Parts: sequence; structure tokens; C-alpha cells
Amino acid sequence: MASAARVHAIERGKAAERCTMIAFGGGAPLHAARLAAKLGMHKVLVPVDASVGSAVGFLRAPVAFEVVRSLQLRDDGFEVLKVNELLGKMKREAEGIVTAGALGARLVTRRSVEMRYLGQGHEISVTLPERALTAKDAAKLRATYESHYERQFGLRISDVPVEFLTWSVNVSTIPGKMKSGTTSKKKSNAAANGKRSVFDSVSGKLQAVPAYLRKDLAPGMQLAGPALVVEPQTTTLVPRGWRCAVAAMGHLILERQR
Repeated sequence: MASAARVHAIERGKAAERCTMIAFGGGAPLHAARLAAKLGMHKVLVPVDASVGSAVGFLRAPVAFEVVRSLQLRDDGFEVLKVNELLGKMKREAEGIVTAGALGARLVTRRSVEMRYLGQGHEISVTLPERALTAKDAAKLRATYESHYERQFGLRISDVPVEFLTWSVNVSTIPGKMKSGTTSKKKSNAAANGKRSVFDSVSGKLQAVPAYLRKDLAPGMQLAGPALVVEPQTTTLVPRGWRCAVAAMGHLILERQR
């Protein structure tokens, strides 16, 4: 895993040792610190609900539905009435589905279109204005598309028509604001709940290490490895030579001592 991560970073011109590893999933917090050490990394973040992040995200995500339709047009033959009619139908379809689960929440609509130069096989998504389109918008959308294209590929092709291909309308509720964490930075040592038997990869033997219940850890608390931080869905291993601190939002920050 360390070798694969190192290759992945090099291919993208990144230095892994300058990064922070984020451990999520049921097994990751057990192995993250050792993997980070092999990569020369010194910090690991274990988020709150690390092992069930996808489920928590699903429950907190806004109710949303996206409708996608194909309508191929060119900027030199932009049929604005046909486009507005299509977008109107798509919005009504999406709103009908989202309203059923929105429980009266306010809805927001986002619209976009996939565009490309005539004959190309790669499209770029361009955001549409929230109002009804006019004939003049064809030139404005082309200008926006060419700006995106130039930023991505370094040039514009002024003598080639632009195609509008795929139209998207996304209707969703407005996401609720996340609660901010406490601003308290008072540091204190955490109290262990007991001990667990853990295999030590250095000595090759089992050893008893302190175990801490994550629900008992408050922002500002710290503990030194070797240790375990236990919660119902996963366990975080803090190896020897590492320290663990609880951040303001309740996330665990593991740092390797230099």
C-alpha cells in the first residue's frame, strides 16, 4: 500500500511526506500511522465517525435530484425557445421528485450544459444562468466555454462552431450549516479506560497497552502511544513514538515525534 501510494503521489508531482493522511473506513485507523511512517509522513487525521462517514454523509446530504437530457445545437443555430421549453420541463420533473422528500424546505436549482468545439470528443460543463435564456446568451455561453477551454488547453479556436450537447438541471434542498467546534484549547492528559493486548511489530510480541474510549475524549485531551482509541465502529492504533490529540471538532490528530 505504501509503494502504491508513493507512485500515485509521484505521478501527480506531490511529495507524500508533506501531506496529512486521512484515515477513514473500519480498518484504516488501525493501520494508518504505520502506513504514514513508511511514507515519511508525520501526521494522520482520524475524523469523527471515520468508519461510517459515507452513511453519515448520506443522512446529512441535501435531498436532491438531477435530470439530464440531450439536445444537440450549435451556437450559430441556437434555438432559444426549444432550450427554454426543455429546461422548464426538466425543472418541473426534478422539483416534483425533490418536493416529496424536502418536507417544506426551500429548494435551489442549478443548471448547466456540456459544450465542445464541433467534432471534438471532450466536453466542458458550463453553468447556465438561473433566468430564462435569450438569443444573446448563445454568444455569452460560447465566451464562457472558450474561457474554460483556454484555461485547460491554452488556446481558443475562434473559427470553429461550438456545440451544446447535454443539458442538466439539479434541484436540491439547501444544506444545513455544520456546527462549529469548541474554541477551547486547554490541553490535558486523557485517562485510560483499561488495557488491551496488542501485537508489537517492533518486538514481535504481544504487549498490554492503554485503551481509551473515544466517547470520553474531549477537545484538548492528549495521549501518547502505544495506545488504542476504541469506539463502536473502529479502533485507532497510536504506535510507539506517536502522540494523539483531540481537535476542536472531535477529530483525532496523530503526530509522529521527530
